[in-house]
Amino acid sequence: MVSRGSCRPAIAMINEMPPDGKSHRDGRAGRGEFRFCVGEARSPLSSVWKVVVHGSDIYILSSLPGSDLKASIHESGSCHWVVSAEWFLRRGLQFRNQDRHIVHWTRDSPGPARAAHVFRVLFPGSELKPGPARSPDKKIAWLAPPSQNAALEVEIYLTPASASAPSTASSPYQKLALIKTTSQNWVAVLAHVEPMTASKMRTLSDARDGARRLVTPRMVDRRGLCVIGFVHSYNNPPGLVEFAL
Repeated sequence: MVSRGSCRPAIAMINEMPPDGKSHRDGRAGRGEFRFCVGEARSPLSSVWKVVVHGSDIYILSSLPGSDLKASIHESGSCHWVVSAEWFLRRGLQFRNQDRHIVHWTRDSPGPARAAHVFRVLFPGSELKPGPARSPDKKIAWLAPPSQNAALEVEIYLTPASASAPSTASSPYQKLALIKTTSQNWVAVLAHVEPMTASKMRTLSDARDGARRLVTPRMVDRRGLCVIGFVHSYNNPPGLVEFAL
């Protein structure tokens, strides 16, 4: 969670865990994905998320059935948080591609010896919710949940081009995955736990208030609803935060 940021909420139902996912780092450049869930199979947990590399583009999304939101980080540097085309088609709506964009920004680029910090996904411990009991799934990376006063932060970096996998030994963060792109860059997925400061709590509270204004009592039972918000910050790359309504 970032301080002095803003959060644009959008709605995503979390009533059940998604079908079995697939967690791997594909040996073929430009083809790979990494699936993860914060929590344990029988504890309060997040939805299942995935980081997908297709060519030299990166996509971050929840694999929750019915989720229509994804972050797209393109090789060109152009980035979007978008609603899927299927969302419009299911409603019989005509649309232009730009109508799908909720947020647009330009990512940082890696330097000759510096990885670019391009995205993040935040999971406050207080926002994890019980899900249906299930057996642990080896295809999903189960990340230890943070305490109620902390947040697990999943960071996504793009390294300079390299034929071999870069070392993350100097990073204080936990390495989760390395996926190679067709442009020979590597997508590094790292994680760390940070305390929820008063400033971060205010950001989360503001995000929750904004999400509640988007949901009427007639739409859904709020007790069973979690949302995904887009986090803006001056000192970090854009990201998403999952929280309970």
